[in-house]
Amino acid sequence: MTFSAYRWSVQACSIFLGLLFWTAGMSKLYHQHAFIGVMGPQWLIEKLAEFQLGFYASFIAYCQVVIGLMLLTLRFRLAGAVFLVPMLANILMITISQNWRGTPYIVSIFIAMNLWVLWIDRQKILLFLGYVPQTIPAQNTPIQKQLPADALWLLGVLANIISIQFSFIALPFAYTLAVLGVIISFGAYQWHQKLTK
Repeated sequence: MTFSAYRWSVQACSIFLGLLFWTAGMSKLYHQHAFIGVMGPQWLIEKLAEFQLGFYASFIAYCQVVIGLMLLTLRFRLAGAVFLVPMLANILMITISQNWRGTPYIVSIFIAMNLWVLWIDRQKILLFLGYVPQTIPAQNTPIQKQLPADALWLLGVLANIISIQFSFIALPFAYTLAVLGVIISFGAYQWHQKLTK
């Protein structure tokens, strides 16, 4: 497999997982779950609220939104993949303990996809763990140049968080704000790529 094929496969896995978890979180948090989400359960917050765990369920949903955006927009792909490990492990354990037929196998596929993303970035993980691999190229982009791109990415995330609140008031505007937030965050990734070249 060539380098470009590796890069394409990792980006495809990252975007797929990001889309999956971003929509999962948004569908839990939007008013009356009026957001397309292929991974449930959408009623998680209401169900756990019966056991005084509604705030915890909302926290999980917001984490899904942010982790999903990290993976979907590719700007913080590695961080998103690292954060996704405990989330996927918990989802796997819940589906096994609840005897959900077939679901553990699907979650296992998601885990394999996430491990592939982590494997490709293993040199950066080793660096984080204190090892200094010789194969990492020197980063020649000053941090000051990256900060505006990071601020732009955060603006996109903020637009998504705000869109959740607007879903209770004006649903079409909320959708527009959410999509605009994704576009802004992905634009930050493109900007960062230009800065690092």
